[in-house]
Amino acid sequence: MSTEDMEPEALSGDEAPDEAIEEDDEGLSAEHEDFDPAEVYMLEDFVAEDARLEEFRRKISDKIKAKVQGESSEPPRRRQSRPRRYISCNREAGHDNLVAN
Repeated sequence: MSTEDMEPEALSGDEAPDEAIEEDDEGLSAEHEDFDPAEVYMLEDFVAEDARLEEFRRKISDKIKAKVQGESSEPPRRRQSRPRRYISCNREAGHDNLVAN
């Protein structure tokens, strides 16, 4: 059901829908102006959160360093150079078999 199908009485009052939304936005902005983050979060909360994040960063850093050092202690695997193996097969017959089926 689209807004065109709705009767004009279904809309709230004499206001257009956009005007009603604008009034709601004005009410929300007034509420946000009264909000003071210092009342909700204390400095101790920020310090405690920063300490937890710093501990988390340190653990991740230690794990990455250990992994990098562990990989560097092993000698890198060298690929052996040698001629490629050739498997003789009837490629034309294989192609014909694929096309036929």
